[in-house]
Amino acid sequence: MPLWLFAVPGKILSTMMTPVAVFYALRHILAILTACAELMFYKAICHEFGVHVGRLWLFFTLPAAGAWAAGAAMLPSAWSLALGGAALACWWRRRYPPAVALTAASVIISWPFTALLGVPIAIDMLFIKRQYVEFFKWSAISLVVILTPTVIIDSWHYGRLVVAPWNIVAYNIFTDHGPDLYGVEPWTYYFVNGFLNFNVVWVLALSSPLLLLACTAMYHRSMRAHFCSPYWLDLMPLALWLAVFMPQPHKEERFLYPAYSLIVLAGAIAFDCLQKMTFAVGTELFHWRKERERRHYLAYTGQIMIICIIWTGTL
Repeated sequence: MPLWLFAVPGKILSTMMTPVAVFYALRHILAILTACAELMFYKAICHEFGVHVGRLWLFFTLPAAGAWAAGAAMLPSAWSLALGGAALACWWRRRYPPAVALTAASVIISWPFTALLGVPIAIDMLFIKRQYVEFFKWSAISLVVILTPTVIIDSWHYGRLVVAPWNIVAYNIFTDHGPDLYGVEPWTYYFVNGFLNFNVVWVLALSSPLLLLACTAMYHRSMRAHFCSPYWLDLMPLALWLAVFMPQPHKEERFLYPAYSLIVLAGAIAFDCLQKMTFAVGTELFHWRKERERRHYLAYTGQIMIICIIWTGTL
């Protein structure tokens, strides 16, 4: 089924282009679709985390080598980057039906392990908002609309009943060899690869839980608006993804593609915390408490932000 997504436009384009041109045209289409998903993600970040965090995410993403590599890759994990990002964007905008549908599309058409990214959406709908009817209704609709044609097309090609998403899960989890058959890597692989693709932002992303706790303790109050989800829930998709894939013996760079936007988001949140703490410490040292109440922290830490953006972009 996923190959049909390339075969149909490829067949149309082949009437006007050479095979090599068709290949690059498909890559351009993927890049455009990924850019549309990232635009949704950016606007949702501004809504959920504030405009400043949104701008940080944008300026950290634009020069990131990993984001450029994944944006036009003809890989299921790259499609999951776009579909998963769009699903999270809809969730942060409280648009639950498309959030459920896009998560289902990512799981069924792209890569079944991206169900991890939808766990916080399910927690929010079932245990916080208690929208049981909406969750199960749209889950059932998505299952019928997306899974049924997938099974029909795949079974027609293979000549027998095939449920491709289940086969992927069964092979990787319930067989003796699993993905280890294709080689193993040391535990440091993703740490090195993350730094290669995101440099300083990767370090900030891994430090975000500690920086959030320190920033909250320093300000003695919650840093979220009342309509926002707690940070632990918003960053749970990244935590689940790293917790599942980092311990696996078989490691590949593409396995982190679906979490790339979340890595940059965690880095942006962490840097925002650093700016707030720098402002708080500076006003205490120089006894500018009244100034602290009158002025915004960005008025004093904007230059630090510019330096960091230039530094990470150059690297």
